Parts: sequence; structure tokens; C-alpha cells
Amino acid sequence: MTVWLTGLVALPSAIWVAGILKWLGESGRKSVEYAEASTAVVVVARNEERTIVDCLDSIAKQSTPAKEIVLMDDYSTDKTVELAIEVARVCANMRVVHMVDGIARVSPKKRALSAAFELTSSDRVALTDADCAVTAEWLQSLSAELDSETGAVIGASWPCKPTTFSERIYRWERLIANTLMASACGWGSPASACGHSILYKREALKKVDAPVRRDLPSGDDDLTVQAVAKAGYKVCFCAKPESVVTDLGGLRGSRWSQAARHQSVTHLYPIQWRLLFAATIISNLLSIFLLLLLPAFDAPTIPSVAILLKTCLEATAGRLLARKLRLEISVLEIFLASFVLPFWVIWRAAASIFGKSFDWRGRKMKTSRHAVSA
Repeated sequence: MTVWLTGLVALPSAIWVAGILKWLGESGRKSVEYAEASTAVVVVARNEERTIVDCLDSIAKQSTPAKEIVLMDDYSTDKTVELAIEVARVCANMRVVHMVDGIARVSPKKRALSAAFELTSSDRVALTDADCAVTAEWLQSLSAELDSETGAVIGASWPCKPTTFSERIYRWERLIANTLMASACGWGSPASACGHSILYKREALKKVDAPVRRDLPSGDDDLTVQAVAKAGYKVCFCAKPESVVTDLGGLRGSRWSQAARHQSVTHLYPIQWRLLFAATIISNLLSIFLLLLLPAFDAPTIPSVAILLKTCLEATAGRLLARKLRLEISVLEIFLASFVLPFWVIWRAAASIFGKSFDWRGRKMKTSRHAVSA
């Protein structure tokens, strides 16, 4: 009973930790390929006047300059375009492109990305979001992960120092998300990805006709890196601290809407990740159940050990990633994030089932199982 219960609760966490260890073991083994290869940076923006200048300035100041910087304006109604044009005036390799016609699309961002991929001609294409700021070594650190077999490199993002409790929770969520991305890549098959920081080989983009699944309103990042992997390329998670971008935007809108958007395409993930995510959900449900019923057990030591082992495994994964990427977070916060993890997982699972729509940049979008609303 003890072994069975402990294994059921802790096994998924152990698998995620093993992925992190494999990721750490692989980091630093690659040599830079195509040292003279050109790189384009693409940013899709919609109503990002608060952060667009910081974003574009950081891209323009790369230690290894990009050949092309393209800002795709997705029908902004604020001062995003005006501010971007001001930056572009002093940056010869930067241009601002307006998307034409305002007809509702299933995925306006995928449409903008598709147009940007056609407009650029560089050997590699890097993506970041308009509410992020990158380090001066961002492109160089991502490029150092490329070799002849690698088609895409995913980078981490990290929020600014929190000032409110909600921002602190969001920080814990980002730690968990980064850990899961790194672990999956450690196992050799990407699961989720974040558009805050991705570098693609153009040949990989062309082979999968990226961004994939333009009939769906979400999944422009994760479904595309999964398609790149399925096409025979490796996808890695960058282990260099210089690759971490700063998330200036933080949590946008309600957490439910965010979860519904992110989870709307998980049913299309590779089968191994759907099974592991399902096992993780069961594990977290069971741990919450055991925690609530702990006083009713005649021998509470057994469930306590199972919960403690699970929490320690998850904290270990978070700590290993935070130390490798030099993320500014204390060990105490990592343990708190691990304690919050079961509730976070259940919340996102519920959103994937019951979330029929989500708000995105002022648009009301239906999830992938429903038609887009006007």
C-alpha cells in the first residue's frame, strides 16, 4: 500500500525531474553551426504601447546584430505603431509592417507570423513578444544551441520583480511552465513552448509550413515546435542564462482566460505528453485529496511521505532550472511554487475542458474546438 500510494503520487514528478536532469546533461555540448548565418527577428504586436520601445530597443542592441527586424502590427488601436516607427527611424535594419484588412480571422497572430516568414529571407528566424525585453546576448546564446540536427531552440522568459501577491503567483506559474518545457526537451520531444523566445532554422519553418494549424486560434508556438520535431529535427531548450527574456507584460486578463487559451490545443499534443499530463493531473488530484483527508488517516505518515516526496521532487526540478538559468527566486519561493502546483494543474485542466472562449488582446476568441466569434 505504501509503495503503491507513494508511486502513484510521486511518479509523474519523478519523470519531470528526470527530464530536467537529462536536459542539464545535454547542455553545453553543442557547437555553433553556421557562424555566418543571418538571422531575422520577428515581433507581432497588438496594443503594446507600454512595452514596445523597450522591446525593440533591446532587439536592436544585440551583440550579434540581426540582419532583419520586423514588427508586424496586428491592428493596434493605441500608439504602438507610432512608437515603433520612431525606433525604426534610427535602426536601418528594422521595419514596421501593417496587417491589411480587419476581417476577423481564426488566428490573427498566426496570419501575422505567416506574413512575416514570407517577408524575411534570413537563414534563421527568432521570435519574441512585444511585451518582452531581451538581453544583449539573446540571439548569440540561442544560436549557440544550433547544430546540423536542431531545427528550433526554445528559450525561457521570466517576469519582472513582483510587487503584488498576484504577480508573485504569476512568477511561480512561469517557473513551473519553464520547468515543464525544459524537461520535455530533455526527454527529446518538445511539449509546450512560449513565443517569448524561440529561434527557428528557416528550412524547418518551410518544411512544416509554419505556423502550423492556422485553422486554430492558439498553438502558434507549441504546435509549431512539435511539428518541427515530428519533421525529424531536434528541438532544445536553451540552458544559457543570457537567453532568458524579461516578461514585461505579466499576466494579461483573467487567469481562467489565460488557461483556456494555453490549454485549448493540448488535445493535439503527442500521445506521450497527453498521457504524462493526464498522470500528472491524477497525481495532483490525489495529493490534494490526501492533504484534505490527512487527519482522518489512522496512519497519516504514509500519505504525508507521499505528498512530501512529490513536493520535494518538484522543488528540485524548479531549483535545478532556476540555478542553471540564474533566475531571481529564492529556495523558499520554489517550495511554495511546488506547493501551489497541484492547484495550478487542476485549474488548467478544468480550463481545457470547460473554457469555450478566451480574451486575447481585446478580442473574444473561441477555443480550438469551436468556431471563432466576430
